[in-house]
Amino acid sequence: MVVAEERTFVYGLVVLLCVMLWFGSAQCMRVGEDAATEYTKAFVNVTYRDPSTNKIHSEKDEGGVYGNNSPTIEARGIVVNVGNACQPLRHITPPKTQWIALVVRGICDFKVKINYAKNLNATAVVVYNNQPSLPETMDHKGTGNIVAIMISRAKGLEIVTLLENGTQVMMHITMGTHTRYKVIDKTSVLFVSISFIVLMIISLAWLVFYYIQRFRYAHARDRSQRRFAIVAKKAITKIPVKTIRKGDKEVEWEHDSCAVCIDNYQPSDVVRVLPCKHIFHKLCVDPWLIEHRTCPMCKLNILKALGYLVPSSTESLNIDVEATTTNGSFLGNDTEDESVDQDSAWNNIVTVALPPPNPPSTQEDQPAPQSTETDDEQPPAAGMSETGTEMTERLPAGGAEQGSGSEGSQSSPTDQPAADGNSDRGVTV
Repeated sequence: MVVAEERTFVYGLVVLLCVMLWFGSAQCMRVGEDAATEYTKAFVNVTYRDPSTNKIHSEKDEGGVYGNNSPTIEARGIVVNVGNACQPLRHITPPKTQWIALVVRGICDFKVKINYAKNLNATAVVVYNNQPSLPETMDHKGTGNIVAIMISRAKGLEIVTLLENGTQVMMHITMGTHTRYKVIDKTSVLFVSISFIVLMIISLAWLVFYYIQRFRYAHARDRSQRRFAIVAKKAITKIPVKTIRKGDKEVEWEHDSCAVCIDNYQPSDVVRVLPCKHIFHKLCVDPWLIEHRTCPMCKLNILKALGYLVPSSTESLNIDVEATTTNGSFLGNDTEDESVDQDSAWNNIVTVALPPPNPPSTQEDQPAPQSTETDDEQPPAAGMSETGTEMTERLPAGGAEQGSGSEGSQSSPTDQPAADGNSDRGVTV
């Protein structure tokens, strides 16, 4: 009952945690949908003339990301490296044609960098990352309608190297794919993670508890089976054994065979007759009875049939197989209880030998009384049975010999032959 209650509690707790986990996941998805972020990628086409070969190289990839406050339009121009652009660009002489400012990320806000480049009439601002991570979406509110994108650190350093070598670089920015991604709330993620960890811990604890209980039950079952096997071995000794002889009805019947080995009975076969009157070969049925304790045919429980008290639960099995009575009944019968009580009562009774008949008393002041009653009317002496063979009496300490002598001196002539006939054996007094 306790185990069932524990299982119900654990199952309820697991279901509750599963519901919490599902709710947390749904909450994460809902928060993610509410906080979904959109961004637009940008194609960056870089064109330059190789000084060593005097050939024009053009590279185009979708490696840029438009800022949140940038218009998603195309822009083109000559690339000019303006450093970090955290201060007014007084040292920069912009070209008279369209140009694009190349700025490194860091030190100051994106808004400051973009506004300084915008003040010099830059067509667009390209910020390259100062970390090896992917480009991010910039927040630069208050910069107007100037195009601002971010590219990777590797691409930015490649363009900076070309510019430092005196190579003129042209850049053409066009709109790429539009992407929408979800932002997951960190609190919801933490809630789901904790719920999942707690669920796993409880599941692991329950598995450990389950296998421990299973081991205990298996051990208790094996112990009970061993006890039952001992009881069954004792019970088998009480089942009669018969040796089949020629002319027995078991041999005469054509279809009478052992239900265990399916062999017909033959003369000199040793069989065992169960309480249900079914007969089997002794070598066949004994192992079955030790293991199953039932008749192979009618399923009669031989322990109950022979008087054993079989408990209803194997866990509380506590049978004393050594205590039996002389008539074949086992511990727990009323007959045996009475026998035990009688044995304990007989421990308080003194057993002495009856002395030989005493000669007539020589004391004149104590003559032997003469009986005036007939033999038919004379009652048996005190403490004597009607047969005159035994006499049982509880004696005080130290008074056994005196009592026996007094009885011997006061016995009547009618009782004398009975005493003489029992003089050679003990009489219980």
